[in-house]
Amino acid sequence: MGGISVSGRLQDCRNMRLKALFKNLEIVYSMLIPLKKKEGGMQMDEAGRISELLLENAKLKDDNDMLQNIIAQMRVTLNRLIINYVVDGNETM
Repeated sequence: MGGISVSGRLQDCRNMRLKALFKNLEIVYSMLIPLKKKEGGMQMDEAGRISELLLENAKLKDDNDMLQNIIAQMRVTLNRLIINYVVDGNETM
């Protein structure tokens, strides 16, 4: 069977998640810089909003991980079906 192995696909998924995490951290950091520059520092509601966004981001990452695992399992199943029914089916004809 050709193509990328399951471990290779998982590594690709991890790399994509790390890139997304760093991008999200850059966004949060860019939001904090102007808040720090304000006289008096961050307002309480702004800190709460950032906290809510970070919690939502963590939930979305968990959901993404779950979906990526499901996709990987579906690909493995599809590859098995192709091998069993298409490749093996052609040999019997």
